[in-house]
Amino acid sequence: MRKQLIILLVGLFISTLAAGQSQPDTITYEKAGGSYQFKHRGSVLTPAQLKGKMRGYPQAYDYMQKAKTNADVANVFAYAGGFLIGYQLGSLIGGGEFNAAVAGAGGRLILVAIPLVSGYNKNALKAVKIYNQKLSEQAPGDEASMDGLQIHFGQTNHGVGVRVSF
Repeated sequence: MRKQLIILLVGLFISTLAAGQSQPDTITYEKAGGSYQFKHRGSVLTPAQLKGKMRGYPQAYDYMQKAKTNADVANVFAYAGGFLIGYQLGSLIGGGEFNAAVAGAGGRLILVAIPLVSGYNKNALKAVKIYNQKLSEQAPGDEASMDGLQIHFGQTNHGVGVRVSF
């Protein structure tokens, strides 16, 4: 009996330490080149993944929707411009003629993408800040809250456990 009690207490102590080591659910960001790199629990997030994480937070989701639209349009212009410039350079290297007008058009397309990337940065940063702020306002122990479904890990009426509320 005494051995079982000691094993139970050691197990409870270890689980408490493990819970204390869990990483926060916040999204971190750092400047990387001309844009921001957003990370969640150590892994880099794409704009689509960021948008998905913010689905339960309407204000952050709206900003992320704008940011993703800016990123998508910027990618179209940047890739098209890069292709036009790269095709002309490849043609020149391969012994063909360099068409400066086509390369210039590619450069202009890339210039169009720059303010769109800036718009993505601005809106995504606002969305992440709102998301992190809303997370910090949640009750301690809340792990998830989606459309009326709440999952609580921690202290319950009968000890430590999981409580699901609808």
